[in-house]
Amino acid sequence: MQLSYCNLCGGRGELPCLSNCMNVIESCMVNVTLIDDVWKIFIDSIDNAAYFNNIEKVLSSIGLSISDAVMTFFNSGGVGNKDIIDQCGQVRSRRQAFAIDQT
Repeated sequence: MQLSYCNLCGGRGELPCLSNCMNVIESCMVNVTLIDDVWKIFIDSIDNAAYFNNIEKVLSSIGLSISDAVMTFFNSGGVGNKDIIDQCGQVRSRRQAFAIDQT
């Protein structure tokens, strides 16, 4: 005779042996285990989409990224500051740029 349900689920008070418990759980959960890998991939995809599509995170770090890029450019010595000023004009300070943009 093979047990096909858990004693507790069947309304019986005796605790089943561990091997019976494991067998019953395994047979009850077979459908869940079939989709487990796919489900984990789905959840990871949702987490990644939530992270990469969070515009606030992207925008909050873009200023720092631009600043780092500019500092790296100037520190690399590829183009002298004088050459940039000659081609682009004098760089305005933030305060000057903000004042002009507000008018």
